[in-house]
Amino acid sequence: MAHRDDSHESIIKEALHEVEREEHAVVHFLRRYGPLFGAIVLVLLILTLSLPLDIIDSLLASKKGGEQAPVYVIDIGSGRRIVFDLKVYDSLLQAYFKEQRYEFKACLQGAKHDGDYAVDAIYFPELISQTHTSVVAPLCDERTIIDLHTHPYNSCIFSEVDVNSIKSVRKINADAIVALMCAPDRFNIYEGPNV
Repeated sequence: MAHRDDSHESIIKEALHEVEREEHAVVHFLRRYGPLFGAIVLVLLILTLSLPLDIIDSLLASKKGGEQAPVYVIDIGSGRRIVFDLKVYDSLLQAYFKEQRYEFKACLQGAKHDGDYAVDAIYFPELISQTHTSVVAPLCDERTIIDLHTHPYNSCIFSEVDVNSIKSVRKINADAIVALMCAPDRFNIYEGPNV
């Protein structure tokens, strides 16, 4: 019977040694990698708190466009797109870079086909006033399918005035939408009700 107790006791001792080895491995892992993990969490927390929430909201609300030669395309969801003639998009970009200190307005002309907005011309109405955060200009003409204005860099959220402008735009062209450009390749699109 003493032999069986010795065997049972040695199994218990071995199990205790295994638990101690596992605890030692966990402690060793935490000592070795814990500070690195803590530093990563701290850096992510600092980065998250240092980014203004409005920029995060703006980036989530906006769409990024891209060149798909011979056109420039912005996917606006549900399989629909804005498709720019590259020359028209280049004209818009030139105006954007020239007017970076102030908002401006552009009338993008073309047609709506199967939910896509095909932009083949652009004109810039004479501005009544323009500041860093606003632009006042006449309404675009009936051939305009996108009434576009700019916002400061990465400020991609429509104001209440912007959203309400869809009513005036639609009186001139029922297919038209409102857009804002908030970076060379970033846009927010408002189609309004009953699109």
